[in-house]
Amino acid sequence: MLILSIDTATPVAGVALVDDKKTYYEALANTGYKHSRTLLEMIDVSFRQTGYTLGDVDAIAITTGPGSFTGLRIGLATAKGLALAAGKPLIGIPTLDAIAHNLSWKPGLICPLLNARKGEVYTSFYQSGKRLTDYQALSPEDLARMANQIMEQTGDTTITFLGDGVSEYRSMLHDFLGEALVSPPEYWLPRVSAVGSLAAGRYLCGQLDDLFSLAPTYVRQSEAEVRMRRLEGEGGFGAENQENGTKGS
Repeated sequence: MLILSIDTATPVAGVALVDDKKTYYEALANTGYKHSRTLLEMIDVSFRQTGYTLGDVDAIAITTGPGSFTGLRIGLATAKGLALAAGKPLIGIPTLDAIAHNLSWKPGLICPLLNARKGEVYTSFYQSGKRLTDYQALSPEDLARMANQIMEQTGDTTITFLGDGVSEYRSMLHDFLGEALVSPPEYWLPRVSAVGSLAAGRYLCGQLDDLFSLAPTYVRQSEAEVRMRRLEGEGGFGAENQENGTKGS
């Protein structure tokens, strides 16, 4: 079994070739949101370095978010195109699941944080490799409240935070939660080999996604959608079109 694993949910693009026992190849490019220029070349290099081809792949795995709206669309479009062209099944892996998988061996609660901007983080809580909560966008204050609730419910007294949201809100976490545990920075990035490992487990269980219906998990609306709804609520487009003597679409 061979999984081609792709991640473009954050500024770090990643490509890996893995199975349920071994990582054959993994490459990360922490160059910012330039995935449209680098991703296909990274995939090509993975095959040239290992001697495998797309025909050898049993399934393609892709991170589905939350994360960068543009990055998610680039990755999913690429994965779908390859899967459709080669007749390969597709497996979507949530970004927060992949980050939490970096510390799945660690006791206690695990809480990955992705910087969602606007004073929020994308987050969820995990215990022993299992997700306990929905994927959410929370302020540090709301995150702290939820963390205390989860600790009361589970009886766990420690939470380890990881992800790029830690650097942005670390001091706030300490203010709200005291001496919150933070993993070393090398665990903060979503490892694309972890995406492949999770996908391999799903592949062996026959848990495949529909190529055409698989969509990104955004958690919250994009800025463009927020502005659109605001304009619609204010009668922006309709009023403007009427003033111009045209009919609103």
